[in-house]
Amino acid sequence: MFCAFNNSRVANGRRATGLIFSAGTTSQKLGWTLGGSAAGFMLGFYGFEANMEQAPDTLNGIVLLMSIIPACIAFLTAFVTLFYKIDYKMEKELEETISRNSAERAEKKPCIVK
Repeated sequence: MFCAFNNSRVANGRRATGLIFSAGTTSQKLGWTLGGSAAGFMLGFYGFEANMEQAPDTLNGIVLLMSIIPACIAFLTAFVTLFYKIDYKMEKELEETISRNSAERAEKKPCIVK
């Protein structure tokens, strides 16, 4: 997430650390909520009933929920991250730009502490 902070700071000329961090936290909470409820809905779809012997179709569904479906989601996530534009080189460029801009601001407005 630190890369996003730096990218936003360079692109907009101001820090948005709190906004970016809260957006990240909100997306995590939303993911946990949707993931948990999706698992419950999928178990219901496959006919799961608590404290009962499960039908073969239900057992197949549970196997899918514990193996194939998460693997597909992981591959989809890996594919999406291929389009993430901030790499090591860009991160170093962002850090240099921020350092240079901070030094220029410090020269213009020296901080005087009494």
